[in-house]
Amino acid sequence: MTVRPPTAAAFPELTRGLPAVERPYLHTLAELARARPGAASTARNDLSLTPAQILGRLGAEARAAAPLAAIVFPEIRRDADGSAVARLAERDVAARIRANLYGSGPGPRPPTVFEDAGGGFVVPPPLLADALAAAVPGYRVTLGGGAYDQPGFAARLLDAVLGEGGRR
Repeated sequence: MTVRPPTAAAFPELTRGLPAVERPYLHTLAELARARPGAASTARNDLSLTPAQILGRLGAEARAAAPLAAIVFPEIRRDADGSAVARLAERDVAARIRANLYGSGPGPRPPTVFEDAGGGFVVPPPLLADALAAAVPGYRVTLGGGAYDQPGFAARLLDAVLGEGGRR
């Protein structure tokens, strides 16, 4: 997973204390734990970490599978403090799903390896986004300054999206 400088700035826990090693994604979690922390790795233009490394940095557990309970659309806002959660209407969830597919904007781009192997880029039908939006609730999560530094941030976010006791 690539952690670009704006993401690293917004989520400092992803890079805080990360060992100053080249290509940390090539190291196991145990190897990174034994390495000396440093700041060199955060100065790169793009930093890549494995999903297991991301989970470890965020203090999260890996799961083999989990049911989809909600879709969250984060919005980083420099003009806001803390965080806010707002449930979206089903049509807005479907529109955001369609707008965010594959994380790329409209326009030509080179095909991915998977698209080459599969015969080209295929846009999922709008009905798929509509069905997903109808199946689970969607939320806009506004993240402002200091949102991540508050103790219990992740637990409060999960409670707001899934409801108390809704976490598995």
